[in-house]
Amino acid sequence: MKKEWVILLIAIPYFFCMNNYLGIQIDGALYTLQVIHRWFPERFVGDPPFMFGNQDSFTIFSPIYGFLMSHLPVDVAAMVVTFVMHLVFAVAMILFIRAFARKFNFEHWTLPLAIAFFTIYISGSDRTFIFFSRLIEPYPVPRSLAVAFGIMGLAAIFSKNRWITPVLALVGSAFHPLMAGWVLPVWMFYHFPKTRIPIVLMSALFPLAGYIGVEPFAGYPDDWYYKPLTYGPNAGFVFRFLMYIAFFIIFIKRYAKGAFERQFCFSVLLITAIATYWYLWTGINNFILLYQFQVWRMEWLCIVTTFILFAYVLYDVVSGYRETRRFTTRDLAVVLIGLTLFSDIHAPEGLIAAIILLLKKNENVTKKHFLMLGFMYAVLNLLMAAYCYMLALDASVPYIVNFLLANSLYNRYIIITALVCLICGLLMLRKKDFFRAVLFLLYPFFPQLLLLPIVALAIPLLKRWQVVAAIVLIIIDGVWGFPMRTTNISLTLLEKSQFLWAVLFVSVFVIAWFAKVKYGLVAKILLFLPVLFAVPYAMTHWDHRQEKQKIEESNLDQFKSHMAFPQVKERGKVFYYVNGYMNGDSRLQFLGGNYVDTKTTVGEIFNKGHHQLAVDRLNRLIYKNDNKPTFKGVYERARIMYDFFEDSLSISGILIDRTKYLCSLDEISHLVSDFENLPFVKQDSLWMNVLDKNVYLYECPQLSQVEVESN
Repeated sequence: MKKEWVILLIAIPYFFCMNNYLGIQIDGALYTLQVIHRWFPERFVGDPPFMFGNQDSFTIFSPIYGFLMSHLPVDVAAMVVTFVMHLVFAVAMILFIRAFARKFNFEHWTLPLAIAFFTIYISGSDRTFIFFSRLIEPYPVPRSLAVAFGIMGLAAIFSKNRWITPVLALVGSAFHPLMAGWVLPVWMFYHFPKTRIPIVLMSALFPLAGYIGVEPFAGYPDDWYYKPLTYGPNAGFVFRFLMYIAFFIIFIKRYAKGAFERQFCFSVLLITAIATYWYLWTGINNFILLYQFQVWRMEWLCIVTTFILFAYVLYDVVSGYRETRRFTTRDLAVVLIGLTLFSDIHAPEGLIAAIILLLKKNENVTKKHFLMLGFMYAVLNLLMAAYCYMLALDASVPYIVNFLLANSLYNRYIIITALVCLICGLLMLRKKDFFRAVLFLLYPFFPQLLLLPIVALAIPLLKRWQVVAAIVLIIIDGVWGFPMRTTNISLTLLEKSQFLWAVLFVSVFVIAWFAKVKYGLVAKILLFLPVLFAVPYAMTHWDHRQEKQKIEESNLDQFKSHMAFPQVKERGKVFYYVNGYMNGDSRLQFLGGNYVDTKTTVGEIFNKGHHQLAVDRLNRLIYKNDNKPTFKGVYERARIMYDFFEDSLSISGILIDRTKYLCSLDEISHLVSDFENLPFVKQDSLWMNVLDKNVYLYECPQLSQVEVESN
């Protein structure tokens, strides 16, 4: 399938089936408020995120978003800009795959590879997360647009006009300077190799600037952002960086055939190594400016390049098998590398096994290799299940990973163990060892029987009575561990409707592939059948917001041009609490500034004053405490403040108590709430059109009155 329009026509509807729009969330609220701030800066007087500057000056996204918002309702504009962002990303990724597939001489794989990428990196998958941001963002932020232009810049790196890449990278950087700019050094290293040594040397010396001691060429002080080790260097992220570096080295040493392949891969390898080095330095000297670069954002570059390079390796393996009908240990290593690169959880065992196979002499894969893999994954599966069980019981076990990560690893090992057991079972059937074949083939249907594959592997070493005892042990263990174990492998696969779409498209591709020889025209028509179902599904399911979220977002337009309670000039002295979906996001709910909410801390990494003021206000609100810091880290703080807004403030007694306390400190002058009968002077009321309820403006009581009541 080589025609661009055909590929786009099939792949883009599939992309929208696999990705969702989640509304104005997280940083989407920040960029929405930046548009309002451009129009009405007076709404944000005293609002911490805008008192010390904001990210609006670093992006051209706000004017574009603002143009749409000026002509459409706020919620519709957010949806439109996210749709355009998704469309541009999908087109960019398809063009990128096509450009590299053409360069590597497997252009006919473009459509299957596009479908594969959109299947692996689906909305909600752990694979799409790059720290707290995502490869494909489901809300209105410029990051995915910047990445899309960066991807197009990579696609143009082999074009006749070498200056297309830097132009596209600069356009992407205009949307978000910390995302697309990583393409520029790749382009420089590829086209101008002499720049490598000076840039690598400057990159090696740059972290030492953190010892100058003058902000931002200094370490984070103790009272700013908790010396951001709460974010990094994260061990899991360091491993992912090292995993990418290992893959690039393996590709250069074992699979790259032409000079341009080695040069491109080496260029990306150097950039990844620099990013890893810088990331590690953020934990050594807490260099403010270096950490603000947020080098982990460059992981998108590793993701897309490893995908296309792995596709090249896989194509080479398939081509070699067609010619020789041999599946070798080097080919098996490729499969293990793929399991490491494209799993939800990046664990090292597959990559380690692959490196061992690559270092050894290349030979045909035999039953022995699959049995060894089966043993490795069966033991890992058993150990991780036991570890999850002990964590669930709050047993005193050595802390390795948290329960959520351990459970994800457990589910991952279930799938891989089941796959290896299936292969081993088929091999046993071929050898007419029916008893062991049955044991292997039972595991995918009864994954709670963790000892089953281990016993099946050990049968040749056991006597008959030991086999009987082992089977009894399998049953007892399975029954005993039943409440804590996954009992259906489909639970780890069929959690999302996206999986069903993947099955449909892949099934049609396989049928069309086998039908193309005799029924060429029929096969081509067959490829379009899923599109007939995908388009209406995407139109009705892409918007994945909750119903109450849709209702509250549709109410935002009420405040686009008219400020709520305009008689209050200093918005930073107004505290809001209105029950509903946005109870912790009142700045978005009323499109203006406030005293504090759950989003007030967004952007604090870039300004010390913003961080300190936001944390001070949260301390006073949550703990009635003027000392800092009360929170132990950003993750704990996020959990505590979301729980406080969601649960505690919904109790009128706590809301009254905190209002009196903040009024006594002259921190706030007014309260806005939908509680109708609070013991404060009611100055005004406002009808929320879509929500069909009143909110009230309460004035702080006199200071003397507050002191008397508190005594």
